[in-house]
Amino acid sequence: MGSPRVSVIVIFLDAARFFEEAVASVFAQTYADWELLLVDDGSTDGSSALAREYSARNSDRVRYLTHPRCENRGMSASRNLGLREARGEYVAFLDADDIWLPGKLAQQVEILASYPSAMMLYGQTLRWHSWNPTSETPDEPRSLPFEGDRVIDPPNLLRWLLQRQAIPAIDSVLAQRQAAVDVGGFADEFRGLYEDQAFYARMFLRYPVFASSECWDRYRKHDDSACAAAVRRGELDEARRMFLNFVERHLVSERCRDAEIWRLLRREWRAVGGSGQARALPRQDLKGLVDVASRARQSWVVTGAVARSRAAGRAAHAAATVRRRVTPQMLEHVRRDGAETLVRIPMRLIADEYGFSLAASGWHYLRSLLAEYDHNPQVDPTETTFFRFFRHKELSSVRFLDDILFLHQPEKRDDGDFRFYFGAYPWGDWTESDARIGGKPFGHHYDAVEGRRTRDLYGYRRNPWYRAGDDYPLRLEWRRTLEVYRSLRSGYRPSRYHSFPSVILLVRSDGALRAVRYKGHHRLSVLAHLGYESVTVALRPESVKVVHEAEVEQWYYVRRGLCSAEKALKIFHAYFELDGSERLEHLGLSRAY
Repeated sequence: MGSPRVSVIVIFLDAARFFEEAVASVFAQTYADWELLLVDDGSTDGSSALAREYSARNSDRVRYLTHPRCENRGMSASRNLGLREARGEYVAFLDADDIWLPGKLAQQVEILASYPSAMMLYGQTLRWHSWNPTSETPDEPRSLPFEGDRVIDPPNLLRWLLQRQAIPAIDSVLAQRQAAVDVGGFADEFRGLYEDQAFYARMFLRYPVFASSECWDRYRKHDDSACAAAVRRGELDEARRMFLNFVERHLVSERCRDAEIWRLLRREWRAVGGSGQARALPRQDLKGLVDVASRARQSWVVTGAVARSRAAGRAAHAAATVRRRVTPQMLEHVRRDGAETLVRIPMRLIADEYGFSLAASGWHYLRSLLAEYDHNPQVDPTETTFFRFFRHKELSSVRFLDDILFLHQPEKRDDGDFRFYFGAYPWGDWTESDARIGGKPFGHHYDAVEGRRTRDLYGYRRNPWYRAGDDYPLRLEWRRTLEVYRSLRSGYRPSRYHSFPSVILLVRSDGALRAVRYKGHHRLSVLAHLGYESVTVALRPESVKVVHEAEVEQWYYVRRGLCSAEKALKIFHAYFELDGSERLEHLGLSRAY
Protein backbone atom coordinates (compact mmCIF):
# COMPACT_ATOMS: atom_id res chain seq x y z
CA MET A 1 0.00 0.00 0.00
CA GLY A 2 1.41 3.41 -1.01
CA SER A 3 1.73 6.46 1.20
CA PRO A 4 -1.47 8.42 1.84
CA ARG A 5 -1.71 11.91 0.42
CA VAL A 6 -2.78 13.52 3.71
CA SER A 7 -1.57 12.78 7.22
CA VAL A 8 -4.06 13.88 9.86
CA ILE A 9 -2.47 14.61 13.26
CA VAL A 10 -4.73 14.61 16.32
CA ILE A 11 -2.99 15.31 19.63
CA PHE A 12 -4.84 14.71 22.88
CA LEU A 13 -4.48 14.92 26.64
CA ASP A 14 -7.33 13.62 28.80
CA ALA A 15 -9.78 14.31 25.98
CA ALA A 16 -12.24 11.44 26.40
CA ARG A 17 -15.22 13.80 26.60
CA PHE A 18 -15.05 14.90 22.95
CA PHE A 19 -12.50 12.47 21.48
CA GLU A 20 -14.86 10.21 19.57
CA GLU A 21 -16.69 13.14 17.99
CA ALA A 22 -13.41 14.59 16.71
CA VAL A 23 -12.25 11.26 15.26
CA ALA A 24 -15.66 10.63 13.71
CA SER A 25 -15.36 13.92 11.81
CA VAL A 26 -12.15 12.62 10.20
CA PHE A 27 -13.82 9.37 9.16
CA ALA A 28 -16.73 11.43 7.76
CA GLN A 29 -14.47 13.18 5.21
CA THR A 30 -15.56 12.90 1.59
CA TYR A 31 -11.84 12.67 0.72
CA ALA A 32 -10.55 9.17 1.44
CA ASP A 33 -6.78 9.26 0.86
CA TRP A 34 -5.65 9.95 4.42
CA GLU A 35 -3.97 8.42 7.44
CA LEU A 36 -4.78 9.30 11.02
CA LEU A 37 -2.07 9.71 13.68
CA LEU A 38 -3.44 9.79 17.24
CA VAL A 39 -0.73 11.32 19.46
CA ASP A 40 -1.17 10.74 23.19
CA ASP A 41 0.45 13.44 25.34
CA GLY A 42 0.34 11.44 28.56
CA SER A 43 -3.40 11.00 29.09
CA THR A 44 -4.67 9.47 32.31
CA ASP A 45 -8.36 9.21 31.44
CA GLY A 46 -10.05 6.84 29.00
CA SER A 47 -8.87 8.62 25.86
CA SER A 48 -5.73 6.47 25.56
CA ALA A 49 -7.82 3.30 25.47
CA LEU A 50 -10.12 4.86 22.88
CA ALA A 51 -7.17 5.76 20.68
CA ARG A 52 -5.65 2.28 20.90
CA GLU A 53 -9.05 0.80 20.03
CA TYR A 54 -9.34 2.98 16.90
CA SER A 55 -5.83 1.94 15.88
CA ALA A 56 -6.56 -1.75 16.38
CA ARG A 57 -9.81 -1.60 14.40
CA ASN A 58 -8.31 0.46 11.55
CA SER A 59 -4.66 -0.58 11.53
CA ASP A 60 -4.29 0.16 7.82
CA ARG A 61 -4.88 3.92 8.28
CA VAL A 62 -4.87 4.76 12.02
CA ARG A 63 -1.76 4.75 14.21
CA TYR A 64 -1.48 5.36 17.94
CA LEU A 65 1.64 7.29 19.01
CA THR A 66 2.96 8.26 22.40
CA HIS A 67 6.09 9.78 23.93
CA PRO A 68 8.64 7.54 25.67
CA ARG A 69 7.27 6.31 29.01
CA CYS A 70 3.94 7.94 28.11
CA GLU A 71 5.32 11.31 29.23
CA ASN A 72 3.48 14.59 28.97
CA ARG A 73 5.70 16.80 26.77
CA GLY A 74 3.26 19.48 25.65
CA MET A 75 1.35 20.35 22.52
CA SER A 76 4.31 21.34 20.31
CA ALA A 77 6.31 18.20 21.07
CA SER A 78 3.21 16.10 20.39
CA ARG A 79 2.55 17.73 17.01
CA ASN A 80 6.22 17.28 16.14
CA LEU A 81 5.97 13.58 16.95
CA GLY A 82 3.10 13.38 14.50
CA LEU A 83 5.11 15.30 11.89
CA ARG A 84 8.04 12.91 12.21
CA GLU A 85 5.79 9.88 11.75
CA ALA A 86 3.67 11.36 8.96
CA ARG A 87 3.98 9.85 5.49
CA GLY A 88 1.61 12.10 3.54
CA GLU A 89 2.40 14.85 1.08
CA TYR A 90 0.21 17.14 3.20
CA VAL A 91 -0.38 17.39 6.94
CA ALA A 92 -3.59 18.51 8.61
CA PHE A 93 -4.21 19.09 12.30
CA LEU A 94 -7.26 18.58 14.48
CA ASP A 95 -7.57 19.16 18.22
CA ALA A 96 -9.42 16.44 20.07
CA ASP A 97 -12.26 18.72 21.23
CA ASP A 98 -13.00 20.20 17.79
CA ILE A 99 -14.49 18.82 14.58
CA TRP A 100 -14.10 19.14 10.82
CA LEU A 101 -16.87 19.58 8.31
CA PRO A 102 -17.08 16.68 5.79
CA GLY A 103 -15.66 18.54 2.79
CA LYS A 104 -12.57 19.97 4.48
CA LEU A 105 -9.86 17.70 3.07
CA ALA A 106 -11.38 17.36 -0.40
CA GLN A 107 -11.62 21.11 -0.93
CA GLN A 108 -8.30 21.95 0.70
CA VAL A 109 -6.29 19.36 -1.24
CA GLU A 110 -7.79 20.68 -4.47
CA ILE A 111 -6.85 24.27 -3.55
CA LEU A 112 -3.23 23.49 -2.64
CA ALA A 113 -2.87 21.41 -5.81
CA SER A 114 -4.15 24.39 -7.82
CA TYR A 115 -1.70 26.83 -6.19
CA PRO A 116 1.69 25.08 -6.18
CA SER A 117 3.48 28.15 -4.82
CA ALA A 118 1.44 28.00 -1.59
CA MET A 119 2.96 25.81 1.11
CA MET A 120 0.00 26.14 3.47
CA LEU A 121 -3.63 27.18 3.49
CA TYR A 122 -6.21 28.01 6.11
CA GLY A 123 -9.77 29.28 6.26
CA GLN A 124 -12.29 30.88 8.56
CA THR A 125 -13.06 28.85 11.66
CA LEU A 126 -16.46 28.82 13.36
CA ARG A 127 -16.37 29.62 17.06
CA TRP A 128 -18.77 26.92 18.10
CA HIS A 129 -20.95 27.76 21.10
CA SER A 130 -24.14 26.01 20.01
CA TRP A 131 -22.74 22.54 20.72
CA ASN A 132 -23.88 23.36 24.26
CA PRO A 133 -27.68 23.74 24.19
CA THR A 134 -27.58 25.98 27.28
CA SER A 135 -25.24 28.54 25.70
CA GLU A 136 -26.82 31.84 24.71
CA THR A 137 -23.79 33.01 22.73
CA PRO A 138 -24.28 32.75 18.95
CA ASP A 139 -21.77 30.93 16.78
CA GLU A 140 -19.43 33.31 15.01
CA PRO A 141 -16.74 32.81 12.35
CA ARG A 142 -13.14 33.85 12.85
CA SER A 143 -13.16 36.13 9.82
CA LEU A 144 -10.24 37.39 7.75
CA PRO A 145 -9.34 41.08 8.12
CA PHE A 146 -8.57 41.28 4.39
CA GLU A 147 -9.88 39.97 1.08
CA GLY A 148 -9.49 36.22 1.06
CA ASP A 149 -9.29 33.41 -1.50
CA ARG A 150 -5.80 34.31 -2.67
CA VAL A 151 -2.15 33.52 -2.06
CA ILE A 152 -0.48 35.91 0.39
CA ASP A 153 3.24 36.33 -0.17
CA PRO A 154 5.67 36.32 2.76
CA PRO A 155 6.01 38.05 5.13
CA ASN A 156 2.64 39.82 4.88
CA LEU A 157 0.74 37.38 7.07
CA LEU A 158 3.40 37.70 9.75
CA ARG A 159 2.58 41.41 9.98
CA TRP A 160 -1.07 40.52 10.58
CA LEU A 161 -0.08 37.83 13.09
CA LEU A 162 1.93 40.31 15.16
CA GLN A 163 -1.15 42.54 15.29
CA ARG A 164 -3.20 39.59 16.63
CA GLN A 165 -5.15 39.40 13.41
CA ALA A 166 -5.55 36.77 10.67
CA ILE A 167 -4.58 34.07 13.17
CA PRO A 168 -5.57 30.65 11.83
CA ALA A 169 -7.15 28.02 14.02
CA ILE A 170 -4.92 24.97 13.81
CA ASP A 171 -7.94 22.86 12.77
CA SER A 172 -8.31 24.85 9.55
CA VAL A 173 -4.70 24.35 8.39
CA LEU A 174 -3.43 22.11 5.60
CA ALA A 175 0.32 22.35 4.89
CA GLN A 176 2.95 20.77 2.70
CA ARG A 177 4.58 18.27 5.06
CA GLN A 178 8.11 18.91 3.83
CA ALA A 179 7.68 22.68 4.16
CA ALA A 180 6.49 22.26 7.76
CA VAL A 181 9.50 20.07 8.50
CA ASP A 182 11.94 22.44 6.76
CA VAL A 183 10.96 25.40 8.95
CA GLY A 184 11.54 23.29 12.06
CA GLY A 185 7.95 22.28 12.77
CA PHE A 186 6.57 23.41 16.10
CA ALA A 187 8.76 25.00 18.79
CA ASP A 188 9.01 22.51 21.67
CA GLU A 189 9.37 25.32 24.22
CA PHE A 190 5.65 26.09 23.77
CA ARG A 191 3.81 23.44 25.73
CA GLY A 192 0.43 25.15 25.41
CA LEU A 193 -0.47 28.73 24.54
CA TYR A 194 1.05 30.18 21.34
CA GLU A 195 2.39 26.81 20.12
CA ASP A 196 0.40 27.25 16.91
CA GLN A 197 1.38 30.91 16.42
CA ALA A 198 5.09 30.08 16.78
CA PHE A 199 4.62 27.60 13.91
CA TYR A 200 2.73 30.18 11.86
CA ALA A 201 5.49 32.74 12.43
CA ARG A 202 7.98 30.33 10.89
CA MET A 203 5.72 29.52 7.93
CA PHE A 204 4.53 33.08 7.29
CA LEU A 205 8.08 34.47 7.22
CA ARG A 206 9.27 31.98 4.61
CA TYR A 207 6.39 30.74 2.43
CA PRO A 208 3.39 31.96 0.44
CA VAL A 209 0.12 30.93 2.13
CA PHE A 210 -3.38 30.64 0.68
CA ALA A 211 -5.99 32.40 2.87
CA SER A 212 -9.51 31.20 2.15
CA SER A 213 -12.88 32.69 3.04
CA GLU A 214 -14.33 29.19 3.41
CA CYS A 215 -15.14 27.65 6.80
CA TRP A 216 -14.15 23.99 7.21
CA ASP A 217 -14.04 23.43 10.96
CA ARG A 218 -15.71 24.14 14.27
CA TYR A 219 -13.70 25.34 17.24
CA ARG A 220 -15.54 24.22 20.36
CA LYS A 221 -15.80 26.90 23.05
CA HIS A 222 -15.86 25.35 26.51
CA ASP A 223 -14.45 25.98 29.98
CA ASP A 224 -12.14 22.96 29.97
CA SER A 225 -10.17 23.98 26.87
CA ALA A 226 -6.44 24.64 27.19
CA CYS A 227 -6.97 28.31 26.34
CA ALA A 228 -9.78 28.80 28.86
CA ALA A 229 -7.71 27.12 31.57
CA ALA A 230 -4.74 29.38 30.82
CA VAL A 231 -6.95 32.46 31.07
CA ARG A 232 -8.17 31.34 34.50
CA ARG A 233 -4.58 30.87 35.63
CA GLY A 234 -3.63 34.36 34.44
CA GLU A 235 -0.98 33.12 32.00
CA LEU A 236 -1.84 35.19 28.92
CA ASP A 237 0.62 38.07 29.40
CA GLU A 238 3.54 35.82 30.19
CA ALA A 239 2.72 33.60 27.23
CA ARG A 240 2.60 36.67 24.98
CA ARG A 241 6.06 37.75 26.13
CA MET A 242 7.40 34.26 25.50
CA PHE A 243 5.96 34.34 21.98
CA LEU A 244 7.42 37.79 21.19
CA ASN A 245 10.77 36.62 22.51
CA PHE A 246 10.60 33.63 20.18
CA VAL A 247 9.66 35.80 17.18
CA GLU A 248 12.49 38.21 17.92
CA ARG A 249 15.06 35.42 18.03
CA HIS A 250 13.61 33.86 14.89
CA LEU A 251 13.74 37.14 12.95
CA VAL A 252 17.38 37.59 13.90
CA SER A 253 18.27 34.02 12.93
CA GLU A 254 16.50 34.42 9.58
CA ARG A 255 18.11 37.84 9.02
CA CYS A 256 14.75 39.49 8.48
CA ARG A 257 15.15 42.99 7.03
CA ASP A 258 11.48 43.95 6.90
CA ALA A 259 11.28 47.28 8.74
CA GLU A 260 7.52 47.08 9.24
CA ILE A 261 7.78 43.73 11.02
CA TRP A 262 10.43 45.09 13.37
CA ARG A 263 8.28 48.15 14.04
CA LEU A 264 5.27 45.98 14.87
CA LEU A 265 7.38 43.77 17.10
CA ARG A 266 8.66 46.78 19.04
CA ARG A 267 5.09 48.01 19.39
CA GLU A 268 3.92 44.67 20.76
CA TRP A 269 6.83 44.60 23.20
CA ARG A 270 5.81 48.02 24.48
CA ALA A 271 2.23 46.82 24.85
CA VAL A 272 3.13 43.90 27.11
CA GLY A 273 6.16 45.43 28.82
CA GLY A 274 4.75 48.85 29.62
CA SER A 275 1.27 47.83 30.77
CA GLY A 276 0.49 48.39 34.41
CA GLN A 277 -1.42 45.11 34.36
CA ALA A 278 1.53 43.08 33.09
CA ARG A 279 3.06 40.76 35.66
CA ALA A 280 6.80 40.93 36.26
CA LEU A 281 8.87 38.23 34.65
CA PRO A 282 10.98 35.97 36.85
CA ARG A 283 14.53 37.29 37.16
CA GLN A 284 16.09 34.54 35.04
CA ASP A 285 13.51 35.05 32.28
CA LEU A 286 13.99 38.81 32.40
CA LYS A 287 17.76 38.40 32.08
CA GLY A 288 17.29 36.16 29.05
CA LEU A 289 14.91 38.66 27.50
CA VAL A 290 17.35 41.52 28.01
CA ASP A 291 20.18 39.45 26.51
CA VAL A 292 18.12 38.61 23.43
CA ALA A 293 16.92 42.19 23.00
CA SER A 294 20.48 43.49 23.39
CA ARG A 295 21.79 41.10 20.74
CA ALA A 296 18.93 42.06 18.43
CA ARG A 297 19.63 45.77 18.80
CA GLN A 298 23.28 45.20 18.06
CA SER A 299 22.50 43.04 15.03
CA TRP A 300 23.35 44.70 11.72
CA VAL A 301 20.11 43.30 10.39
CA VAL A 302 17.96 45.16 12.88
CA THR A 303 20.06 48.29 12.88
CA GLY A 304 20.04 48.47 9.10
CA ALA A 305 16.29 47.86 8.84
CA VAL A 306 15.45 50.51 11.42
CA ALA A 307 17.85 53.04 9.86
CA ARG A 308 16.43 52.51 6.37
CA SER A 309 12.88 52.77 7.68
CA ARG A 310 13.53 56.05 9.48
CA ALA A 311 15.47 57.45 6.56
CA ALA A 312 12.58 56.69 4.22
CA GLY A 313 10.14 58.38 6.58
CA ARG A 314 12.34 61.47 6.92
CA ALA A 315 12.81 61.65 3.14
CA ALA A 316 9.07 61.44 2.51
CA HIS A 317 8.42 64.10 5.12
CA ALA A 318 11.06 66.44 3.71
CA ALA A 319 9.85 65.99 0.13
CA ALA A 320 6.22 66.73 0.97
CA THR A 321 4.82 70.23 0.72
CA VAL A 322 2.54 71.12 3.61
CA ARG A 323 -0.25 73.53 2.69
CA ARG A 324 -0.89 75.75 5.65
CA ARG A 325 -3.96 77.52 4.27
CA VAL A 326 -7.10 75.83 3.00
CA THR A 327 -8.50 77.95 0.18
CA PRO A 328 -11.13 77.21 -2.50
CA GLN A 329 -8.35 77.08 -5.09
CA MET A 330 -6.39 74.60 -3.01
CA LEU A 331 -9.45 72.39 -2.53
CA GLU A 332 -10.10 72.30 -6.25
CA HIS A 333 -6.47 71.43 -6.89
CA VAL A 334 -6.64 68.64 -4.31
CA ARG A 335 -9.68 67.10 -5.98
CA ARG A 336 -7.94 66.97 -9.34
CA ASP A 337 -4.54 65.93 -8.05
CA GLY A 338 -3.91 62.18 -7.89
CA ALA A 339 -1.10 62.54 -5.35
CA GLU A 340 -1.22 62.77 -1.58
CA THR A 341 -1.71 66.31 -0.26
CA LEU A 342 -0.52 67.43 3.19
CA VAL A 343 -2.54 70.10 4.98
CA ARG A 344 -2.05 71.81 8.34
CA ILE A 345 -5.41 71.65 10.13
CA PRO A 346 -6.41 73.24 13.46
CA MET A 347 -7.18 70.48 15.96
CA ARG A 348 -10.52 72.11 16.81
CA LEU A 349 -11.79 71.28 13.30
CA ILE A 350 -11.09 67.54 13.54
CA ALA A 351 -13.74 64.99 14.52
CA ASP A 352 -14.05 61.25 14.19
CA GLU A 353 -16.56 59.53 11.91
CA TYR A 354 -19.20 59.57 14.66
CA GLY A 355 -19.03 63.33 15.26
CA PHE A 356 -16.93 63.31 18.45
CA SER A 357 -14.73 66.39 18.25
CA LEU A 358 -11.09 66.65 19.31
CA ALA A 359 -11.62 70.32 20.22
CA ALA A 360 -11.01 71.16 23.87
CA SER A 361 -14.65 72.26 24.18
CA GLY A 362 -15.94 68.99 22.78
CA TRP A 363 -15.85 65.45 24.15
CA HIS A 364 -14.04 62.49 22.65
CA TYR A 365 -13.98 59.08 24.31
CA LEU A 366 -10.25 58.52 23.73
CA ARG A 367 -9.36 61.94 25.09
CA SER A 368 -11.47 61.05 28.12
CA LEU A 369 -9.55 57.80 28.49
CA LEU A 370 -6.23 59.64 28.46
CA ALA A 371 -7.38 62.28 30.94
CA GLU A 372 -8.52 59.65 33.42
CA TYR A 373 -5.30 57.70 33.00
CA ASP A 374 -3.24 60.86 33.68
CA HIS A 375 -5.26 61.50 36.81
CA ASN A 376 -4.70 57.94 38.08
CA PRO A 377 -2.44 55.57 36.09
CA GLN A 378 -3.68 52.65 38.24
CA VAL A 379 -7.34 53.32 37.52
CA ASP A 380 -9.57 50.34 36.80
CA PRO A 381 -10.63 50.85 33.15
CA THR A 382 -14.14 49.59 33.92
CA GLU A 383 -14.60 52.50 36.35
CA THR A 384 -13.83 55.18 33.76
CA THR A 385 -16.19 57.33 31.71
CA PHE A 386 -14.73 55.68 28.61
CA PHE A 387 -16.09 52.28 29.69
CA ARG A 388 -19.28 53.70 31.16
CA PHE A 389 -20.09 55.41 27.88
CA PHE A 390 -19.80 52.29 25.73
CA ARG A 391 -21.55 50.14 28.35
CA HIS A 392 -24.46 52.53 28.85
CA LYS A 393 -27.85 50.90 28.29
CA GLU A 394 -28.77 53.50 25.64
CA LEU A 395 -25.82 52.39 23.53
CA SER A 396 -27.50 48.99 23.20
CA SER A 397 -30.11 50.66 20.98
CA VAL A 398 -27.49 51.90 18.53
CA ARG A 399 -27.90 50.19 15.17
CA PHE A 400 -27.06 52.87 12.62
CA LEU A 401 -24.83 55.90 12.15
CA ASP A 402 -27.95 58.03 12.70
CA ASP A 403 -28.40 56.47 16.15
CA ILE A 404 -25.02 57.55 17.46
CA LEU A 405 -25.02 60.99 15.82
CA PHE A 406 -28.44 61.78 17.29
CA LEU A 407 -28.19 59.75 20.48
CA HIS A 408 -29.33 62.82 22.41
CA GLN A 409 -32.25 63.51 20.03
CA PRO A 410 -34.23 60.27 19.62
CA GLU A 411 -36.80 61.99 17.42
CA LYS A 412 -34.16 62.50 14.74
CA ARG A 413 -33.00 58.90 14.58
CA ASP A 414 -35.71 57.28 12.49
CA ASP A 415 -37.32 59.86 10.22
CA GLY A 416 -38.70 57.27 7.79
CA ASP A 417 -35.90 57.89 5.31
CA PHE A 418 -32.89 55.71 4.48
CA ARG A 419 -30.71 54.81 7.48
CA PHE A 420 -26.96 54.45 7.29
CA TYR A 421 -25.16 51.44 8.73
CA PHE A 422 -21.78 52.03 10.35
CA GLY A 423 -19.17 52.46 7.60
CA ALA A 424 -21.59 54.03 5.11
CA TYR A 425 -22.14 57.76 4.59
CA PRO A 426 -24.34 59.87 2.28
CA TRP A 427 -21.39 60.57 -0.02
CA GLY A 428 -20.47 56.87 -0.18
CA ASP A 429 -17.47 55.92 1.87
CA TRP A 430 -13.90 56.98 2.50
CA THR A 431 -12.39 55.55 -0.66
CA GLU A 432 -13.18 56.18 -4.29
CA SER A 433 -13.72 52.50 -5.10
CA ASP A 434 -16.11 52.13 -2.18
CA ALA A 435 -17.88 55.35 -3.12
CA ARG A 436 -18.88 53.78 -6.41
CA ILE A 437 -20.52 50.86 -4.63
CA GLY A 438 -21.93 52.76 -1.70
CA GLY A 439 -19.52 52.10 1.14
CA LYS A 440 -18.34 49.21 3.29
CA PRO A 441 -20.94 48.85 6.06
CA PHE A 442 -20.35 46.79 9.18
CA GLY A 443 -21.83 46.18 12.60
CA HIS A 444 -23.73 43.57 14.59
CA HIS A 445 -27.11 44.83 13.36
CA TYR A 446 -25.92 44.97 9.75
CA ASP A 447 -24.75 41.37 9.99
CA ALA A 448 -28.05 40.23 11.49
CA VAL A 449 -30.15 41.99 8.83
CA GLU A 450 -28.00 41.35 5.77
CA GLY A 451 -26.60 37.93 6.69
CA ARG A 452 -23.00 39.19 6.57
CA ARG A 453 -19.96 38.52 8.75
CA THR A 454 -18.15 41.77 9.52
CA ARG A 455 -17.25 41.34 13.17
CA ASP A 456 -13.55 40.94 12.47
CA LEU A 457 -13.38 43.28 9.46
CA TYR A 458 -10.78 45.42 11.23
CA GLY A 459 -9.21 42.60 13.24
CA TYR A 460 -10.54 40.21 15.83
CA ARG A 461 -13.19 42.16 17.78
CA ARG A 462 -11.18 45.37 17.46
CA ASN A 463 -14.00 47.81 16.80
CA PRO A 464 -15.80 49.05 19.94
CA TRP A 465 -18.73 50.21 17.82
CA TYR A 466 -19.47 46.78 16.36
CA ARG A 467 -21.52 45.65 19.34
CA ALA A 468 -22.09 47.97 22.30
CA GLY A 469 -21.05 46.59 25.67
CA ASP A 470 -18.41 44.12 24.46
CA ASP A 471 -15.51 44.53 26.91
CA TYR A 472 -12.88 42.90 24.69
CA PRO A 473 -12.54 45.71 22.09
CA LEU A 474 -12.74 48.31 24.85
CA ARG A 475 -9.73 46.81 26.59
CA LEU A 476 -7.89 46.69 23.27
CA GLU A 477 -8.67 50.38 22.67
CA TRP A 478 -7.48 51.19 26.19
CA ARG A 479 -4.18 49.40 25.70
CA ARG A 480 -3.56 50.65 22.16
CA THR A 481 -4.30 54.27 23.08
CA LEU A 482 -1.95 54.21 26.06
CA GLU A 483 0.73 52.60 23.96
CA VAL A 484 0.55 55.46 21.44
CA TYR A 485 0.41 57.96 24.29
CA ARG A 486 3.64 56.67 25.83
CA SER A 487 5.41 56.82 22.48
CA LEU A 488 4.32 60.43 21.80
CA ARG A 489 4.86 62.03 25.19
CA SER A 490 8.53 62.57 24.41
CA GLY A 491 7.75 64.25 21.08
CA TYR A 492 5.93 63.66 17.82
CA ARG A 493 7.91 62.83 14.69
CA PRO A 494 5.65 61.74 11.80
CA SER A 495 8.61 60.10 10.06
CA ARG A 496 8.62 57.40 12.75
CA TYR A 497 5.13 56.39 11.65
CA HIS A 498 6.02 56.44 7.92
CA SER A 499 2.77 58.32 7.24
CA PHE A 500 0.53 61.13 8.40
CA PRO A 501 -2.93 60.83 9.89
CA SER A 502 -5.53 61.00 7.12
CA VAL A 503 -8.82 62.88 6.92
CA ILE A 504 -11.49 63.84 4.45
CA LEU A 505 -12.66 67.44 4.32
CA LEU A 506 -16.32 68.41 4.56
CA VAL A 507 -16.92 71.86 3.05
CA ARG A 508 -20.11 73.73 3.92
CA SER A 509 -21.65 76.19 1.47
CA ASP A 510 -20.46 79.13 3.57
CA GLY A 511 -16.87 77.84 3.40
CA ALA A 512 -16.76 76.32 6.90
CA LEU A 513 -14.65 73.16 7.20
CA ARG A 514 -14.63 69.94 9.16
CA ALA A 515 -11.88 67.34 8.92
CA VAL A 516 -13.29 63.86 9.54
CA ARG A 517 -10.80 61.21 10.58
CA TYR A 518 -9.94 58.58 7.96
CA LYS A 519 -6.81 56.98 9.48
CA GLY A 520 -4.70 57.69 12.57
CA HIS A 521 -7.46 57.76 15.18
CA HIS A 522 -5.28 57.07 18.23
CA ARG A 523 -2.50 59.39 17.12
CA LEU A 524 -4.84 62.34 16.59
CA SER A 525 -6.54 61.77 19.96
CA VAL A 526 -3.21 61.64 21.79
CA LEU A 527 -1.91 64.78 20.06
CA ALA A 528 -5.09 66.63 21.01
CA HIS A 529 -4.69 65.48 24.61
CA LEU A 530 -1.06 66.64 24.61
CA GLY A 531 -2.19 70.14 23.65
CA TYR A 532 -1.30 70.31 19.96
CA GLU A 533 -3.33 73.16 18.47
CA SER A 534 -2.82 72.03 14.88
CA VAL A 535 -1.55 68.94 13.09
CA THR A 536 -0.40 67.99 9.61
CA VAL A 537 -2.80 65.52 8.00
CA ALA A 538 -2.92 63.83 4.63
CA LEU A 539 -5.61 63.91 2.00
CA ARG A 540 -4.86 60.58 0.43
CA PRO A 541 -5.21 59.76 -3.27
CA GLU A 542 -7.39 56.72 -2.60
CA SER A 543 -9.73 58.82 -0.45
CA VAL A 544 -12.76 60.88 -1.49
CA LYS A 545 -10.66 63.78 -0.12
CA VAL A 546 -13.24 66.59 -0.30
CA VAL A 547 -17.05 66.54 0.09
CA HIS A 548 -18.89 69.77 -0.86
CA GLU A 549 -22.35 70.55 0.50
CA ALA A 550 -23.25 72.21 -2.80
CA GLU A 551 -22.79 68.91 -4.64
CA VAL A 552 -25.24 66.92 -2.53
CA GLU A 553 -27.22 65.77 -5.57
CA GLN A 554 -24.07 63.95 -6.76
CA TRP A 555 -23.47 62.07 -3.53
CA TYR A 556 -23.74 58.33 -3.96
CA TYR A 557 -26.90 57.59 -1.98
CA VAL A 558 -28.71 60.68 -3.24
CA ARG A 559 -27.73 60.07 -6.88
CA ARG A 560 -28.99 56.49 -6.63
CA GLY A 561 -32.30 57.60 -5.15
CA LEU A 562 -31.68 55.68 -1.92
CA CYS A 563 -31.68 58.73 0.32
CA SER A 564 -33.22 62.18 0.07
CA ALA A 565 -30.99 65.23 -0.19
CA GLU A 566 -32.58 66.51 3.04
CA LYS A 567 -31.56 63.39 4.96
CA ALA A 568 -28.06 63.47 3.48
CA LEU A 569 -27.61 67.08 4.52
CA LYS A 570 -28.90 66.34 8.03
CA ILE A 571 -26.04 63.84 8.41
CA PHE A 572 -23.57 66.26 6.80
CA HIS A 573 -24.49 69.19 9.05
CA ALA A 574 -24.33 67.02 12.16
CA TYR A 575 -20.53 67.00 11.84
CA PHE A 576 -20.55 70.81 12.10
CA GLU A 577 -23.14 71.08 14.87
CA LEU A 578 -22.11 68.27 17.21
CA ASP A 579 -18.97 67.86 19.31
CA GLY A 580 -19.77 64.87 21.56
CA SER A 581 -20.44 66.84 24.75
CA GLU A 582 -24.18 66.90 24.07
CA ARG A 583 -24.30 63.09 24.02
CA LEU A 584 -22.19 62.77 27.15
CA GLU A 585 -24.54 65.17 28.94
CA HIS A 586 -27.58 63.27 27.66
CA LEU A 587 -26.26 60.05 29.20
CA GLY A 588 -25.58 61.80 32.50
CA LEU A 589 -21.86 61.00 32.49
CA SER A 590 -19.18 63.26 33.92
CA ARG A 591 -16.40 64.89 31.94
CA ALA A 592 -12.81 63.97 32.69
CA TYR A 593 -11.32 66.99 30.90
